[in-house]
Amino acid sequence: MEKYIFFGESTVGASGSSLMAPVSAFLGCQPAGANETRLYFDSQQGDVLGIDTVAFDHSNCTTKEFMRLITQCLYSANNNKVDFEVILDLEKGRISPILKDLKLDVTITLDT
Repeated sequence: MEKYIFFGESTVGASGSSLMAPVSAFLGCQPAGANETRLYFDSQQGDVLGIDTVAFDHSNCTTKEFMRLITQCLYSANNNKVDFEVILDLEKGRISPILKDLKLDVTITLDT
């Protein structure tokens, strides 16, 4: 059974800025600044060459620590009994328990 994860900006209701993707679509991550890390996923828009990006601003932890925690989130989602897990939904104020101590903001760019 495919496992899915969800990320949502604070304006999901107004702008639709969210991403639901299978855990298997995760391609990797890279630092984009001292306190920013980008996660990359295969496009969910059907574009074979497209990439969806979830950029996290994590002001109270290092990039290395954030990457370790996001890896735990992905592992947990993939091995959980449920088929859908919210990693971060700023609009609804929901966050994975693994990330609960972090101050996070997220920007989602689809099919870049």
